[in-house]
Amino acid sequence: MVASLLIGAGFLFLSRGAAGRAMRLACAFLLLIAGAAFALPRGESAVTWQKYDTKTLAAASAAGKPVVIDFFADWCLPCKELDAKTFGDQRVAREMDRFVRVKADLTLADDPATLALSKQYGIIGVPAVVFLDAKGEELRELRLNQFESADPFLARLKQAR
Repeated sequence: MVASLLIGAGFLFLSRGAAGRAMRLACAFLLLIAGAAFALPRGESAVTWQKYDTKTLAAASAAGKPVVIDFFADWCLPCKELDAKTFGDQRVAREMDRFVRVKADLTLADDPATLALSKQYGIIGVPAVVFLDAKGEELRELRLNQFESADPFLARLKQAR
């Protein structure tokens, strides 16, 4: 909310006429910077992740281990929020220890590998979190397609037993 107000005020200053232009530009710049600072989540993931790799998934399936795949992009604010607020929660991190944890980077939307991975899992947008059972089959009812705070995500993890 604060971020939106600051960024909005910054754009308002930019859209005004020429009188006092330097002062308005300076104020707009400061408001935009402050808005961006408020918008970026703080903290980092307490979960250790592996980079997406089909061999990792095959090994997990062979070992009978369930998998969590976090589809993300560097430009995605809800993805950063998931890392900071949800995956940064120690309870979530402990519960996720029983899963093989994989991150799939979809930052480059036009990359053939990104397109193939998105098609394979039916990913429409990020963030997306997919749960695979011990046989490597997706638990579709648990799929997450938006930011979710720690408590409901913890409940989702416990359903994946």
